[in-house]
Amino acid sequence: MVASLVLWTILAGPAEDPSLAQPPAPVVEALEYGAAVEHLTATIERANRDPVESIDALTEAIAVFDGFAPQLSADVETLELREFARLSLARAQRIAGRPELAAEVMDTAIRASLGAELPADRLGPSVLALYQQRLAVLEAQGYATLEVSCEAPCRIFIEQREVASVPPLLLGRYDVWVADVAGRGEPLLEQVELGVAGEARQLAFGVTQIGGAALGQPQPADRRLMPRWASVMLLAAGTVAMAAGATVVTTAGKANDNPNLLAGAAALGGGAAAVITGGVVLSFDDHRARHGGGRQATLSWTLRF
Repeated sequence: MVASLVLWTILAGPAEDPSLAQPPAPVVEALEYGAAVEHLTATIERANRDPVESIDALTEAIAVFDGFAPQLSADVETLELREFARLSLARAQRIAGRPELAAEVMDTAIRASLGAELPADRLGPSVLALYQQRLAVLEAQGYATLEVSCEAPCRIFIEQREVASVPPLLLGRYDVWVADVAGRGEPLLEQVELGVAGEARQLAFGVTQIGGAALGQPQPADRRLMPRWASVMLLAAGTVAMAAGATVVTTAGKANDNPNLLAGAAALGGGAAAVITGGVVLSFDDHRARHGGGRQATLSWTLRF
């Protein structure tokens, strides 16, 4: 996995002291998701103290979970925490005097909830009012449906929520993750834009044996500098590396441990570079997809065996 390789290179490469490996290599992937959860929790706490200064950190901490659909879908507590982080981000954008961005974030949170009620009242009357206003606007625009056809049993995640029966969806953009139940081949990660009320579109996912290996065969996708999942996982790896590097720097700084201080700074810098690279590539590819004739789709799905 790209994130595992990047993370191991960043954390293990500069460190000659085994104590700097946090954690050891065999649990790198567990660290990725666990560290992402810890980072999101800490970022929300900082946002409670200083909302405006935490806008970028909240945005990045939320985006990391785009690459963890199966894990996040099975983790109800963290899934709710992610949606609360979006509400916090909407509040921060409103406090910063950016009502359009606050509305955009709130719209994303509402769509990602797939019809579930969000705890906007926990962030005060102004956030609750924004939530109710945007929900009314989105509902007035109407709903659409997407039919996902699978040639073999598959798992479908919409906005990192696994679905067995998809209700009509509000118009807007959704992340769709389709994976073979047997775990063969790569999952299909697609952004679909629901643009027309009442219209139904299709997304196909097949598994074809090629040279003895099972490979997912999605519909032709727009050309990208990097697969979306790779960009997201690069962001995740960079975020984890930055957190680990910052911990090493803080500990080594207090102990006047210069070798470990330099190693921690290298990990921190490498993580920052990964975050910047992943973020720039992801933003560029998504912008090109939105303005280059990308798909529009709707929701509800069928399985074809």
